[in-house]
Amino acid sequence: MAKKKVHAARRPAARSAKKKPASAGRSRPKAKSAPSSPAAVKQTAAALLKWVHGTTDALIAGIPADRATYQPSPRDNHLLWTIGHLATAYSWFASLIDGKMAALPESYDKLFGYKSAPVADAGVYPLLAEVKKHYDAAYGRLYEAVAALKPADLYKPPAAESHGFASSRLDVIHKTIWHDGWHSGQLSSIRRALGLPPMM
Repeated sequence: MAKKKVHAARRPAARSAKKKPASAGRSRPKAKSAPSSPAAVKQTAAALLKWVHGTTDALIAGIPADRATYQPSPRDNHLLWTIGHLATAYSWFASLIDGKMAALPESYDKLFGYKSAPVADAGVYPLLAEVKKHYDAAYGRLYEAVAALKPADLYKPPAAESHGFASSRLDVIHKTIWHDGWHSGQLSSIRRALGLPPMM
């Protein structure tokens, strides 16, 4: 009886070296960096300022006028004080950019300015519509200063004394954005306390 030939299983040929993954050795494409020219930096900052202010406006518009001095707690800022305070802040911020302040009534600094505090008595304040009018005008004056700012002047010192608040005119824009965000959070808390729907 013929013997069947038994073939040994063929082993794969030994590899001299492990194969590198297909991607190995290839340089990864570098992520494109955002434009960093002074003009692009200014455009980005101005666009963010406009967006943040639009959010603040929407928060203000959603709070009923008859709750203008409502405070979730006695030490919280209310809507009327916040609008007036932002008006005085916008006026000052504008002066730091181009040296010109927005025109506001003399009483506004005492009622709404730095170190002022909100009071629950609405009779202490001008009417909400008047304060809102000055708030809108002061923001318009501020945005006018930002729009007119030359890119070459972004990193110049503030145009007026900032008392250490800002290191440059670009920094003024960034701090303005931060300041709006700070008070927008307080407005959001008022809305929540009043049971109003959230913005986001």
